Amino acid sequence: MLSRFLGRQPSVRQSLASGPPAKNQTNPPPVYFNLLKSYLQNRYFVTTYNKETSTPLPMLSGTQGSILGPLLYTIYTADVPQSNTAILSTFANDTAIVTTHPDPTLASTNFQDHLRTIENWTRKWRLKINEISFSHITFTLRRGHCPPVYISQTVVSQAETVKYLGLHFDKRLIRNNHMAMKRKQLDLKIRETYWLIGKHSPPIVGKQASHL
Repeated sequence: MLSRFLGRQPSVRQSLASGPPAKNQTNPPPVYFNLLKSYLQNRYFVTTYNKETSTPLPMLSGTQGSILGPLLYTIYTADVPQSNTAILSTFANDTAIVTTHPDPTLASTNFQDHLRTIENWTRKWRLKINEISFSHITFTLRRGHCPPVYISQTVVSQAETVKYLGLHFDKRLIRNNHMAMKRKQLDLKIRETYWLIGKHSPPIVGKQASHL
C-alpha cells in the first residue's frame, strides 16, 4: 500500500490591508469585537539590536507568535476542504495529507485532486501558499516513488524523510532516523550541562545512591 504525505503546512499570510473576506456575518458581542479589532488593526513592530531600536513601522500582515494567533487561525481555517480519497490532519499550522492506494498513479491522482481543491479554497479566502515549505514522501516497501504532484504549477519536492509534530518519518516507516535525531538532540542537551557537572564527570546511571 502506498501513502502520500505532506510534511508541512505552508506559511499562511492574510492580507489585512484590504481585509480578509468575512466568513461569519453575525456580529460578535461588542467586547469581543473590539478585542479582535484592536488585534487586527493599527499594529506596529520594532526591531532591537544591541541597544538600538528601529522606528515603529505598520504591520500589514498577520501577527506571529501572539496569544490570539492560534485561535484565530483555527477559526479561519476550520472549513478547509476534506476529501473522500484523502485524510487531512491538522495541528495548529502543521498539516498532513495522506492518500493510500495500491496503484501509485491513482495515489498521486487522488492527492493532486485534493490539492486543487485546497488551492481554490485558499484563493477564495485570500490565503497565500508558500510552495517551498511543502514536501511529500512515498511510504512503501517497493522501489521508486509515486508520480509528482503540483501546487500552483510548482512541483512538490520529493523527500526521503519528513518531520511532523516532532516525529521523523522515513519512506519505510522505521524508527532509525527518528532515534538518531533524538539521540543527537540529547547529546546537545548533555553538553549544555558540562559547565555544571564537568565534561569528564562519571555517569550516574546505574550507581547506587548513598545517604549520610
